[in-house]
Amino acid sequence: MAGDAKTGDCIFRSLPAESELFDTEETKRLYEMQLLGEFSYAVVGDSVTFKHPQYLRDVSMTDGVLKAGDIEFRMERAKTS
Repeated sequence: MAGDAKTGDCIFRSLPAESELFDTEETKRLYEMQLLGEFSYAVVGDSVTFKHPQYLRDVSMTDGVLKAGDIEFRMERAKTS
């Protein structure tokens, strides 16, 4: 997601900060979503919902917490060098 658009398309990337995180359920879930490609999103109030026709779990984000089915992720801005 980029910019201030209320709807659009986005992708998910699985980029663990540490190598021991590669084999976690959270990383596997993000990688599963990454393989599907573009998700559509819609901003409603403080929340964002994400949809993909082949992904049956509910995906949403509120206050920097992404929920993908039963897993929650805290979102952080990527650090640049």
